[in-house]
Amino acid sequence: MRTILIVAIAISVAVSCTDDPKVQITGAYAREFTFKQNVLSTGEELGTATIRDTIFIRAKEQGYEISNHKWRKNDYD
Repeated sequence: MRTILIVAIAISVAVSCTDDPKVQITGAYAREFTFKQNVLSTGEELGTATIRDTIFIRAKEQGYEISNHKWRKNDYD
């Protein structure tokens, strides 16, 4: 019984100590912010605008592919 436990611990240590990191960096990362929009000539408040900036990271054979998508929504249009 004790030998089985020692073998199981040795296998788990060998599997967990590989050189390949298990960090996932692929996926979509989004940042969204809202601000008040003013008329430049008068300074009068026109409304609010929302911008969403999304970065997509995909794994490739040699490295990663990074693409970006921006989206803007105005409540005054």
